[in-house]
Amino acid sequence: MCMCKDSMCKYFKMINEFQDEEYFYGLLAYSIAPTIFREKPSSLIVFNNGERKLLKIWDEAKEKVCNFFNIKYFELHRYEKGAIVLFYKEDLLRKTLANRENAVFMNENGYRRQWSLNNKLYLLRNRYKNGCPHEIGIFLGYPVKDVESFINCPNKKCLVCGYWKVYNDLEKAEETFNRFNTRKEKVISLIMSGIHPTKILQYCNP
Repeated sequence: MCMCKDSMCKYFKMINEFQDEEYFYGLLAYSIAPTIFREKPSSLIVFNNGERKLLKIWDEAKEKVCNFFNIKYFELHRYEKGAIVLFYKEDLLRKTLANRENAVFMNENGYRRQWSLNNKLYLLRNRYKNGCPHEIGIFLGYPVKDVESFINCPNKKCLVCGYWKVYNDLEKAEETFNRFNTRKEKVISLIMSGIHPTKILQYCNP
């Protein structure tokens, strides 16, 4: 289930030597790889203006990002020095939200079945003003049973904590984590071999 820590450490050591813009793309490609390569409906990432001016780069490059990675985005929250951005594959996210069990859960939480995807994203953004809402897990592709367990039994010990806290069906969750990690490892391999982060789709079909 775990990625090779050695390769991950080497990767981040390498991209830390990049100029800000290339670092931005290297970080982004790694972070959202499972979504870029269609293993996950969406991924969440935070851009800050710290030592690296990632928010500034994001504001200048967001449309190019969509083209480079064949992906869509929706800004969920903005604050003085940062932004929380949801990157998603529209068809996969629609399918995830239309899943029967997911749709029932979302409807109970105020996301009407007949709403457009944009309307659901706007409600999610509105709720983000008060902190990260639990239903973000459904958008990110987490199993609804695990999302419900996290909400209803906050003190319950999870089976494992990976991309999400797993309370049910450990075997299936670990298989999913492995698929996500495989995509991240592919990005690491490509970029460490000299491929620019914005070119990864040319070398690995999603």
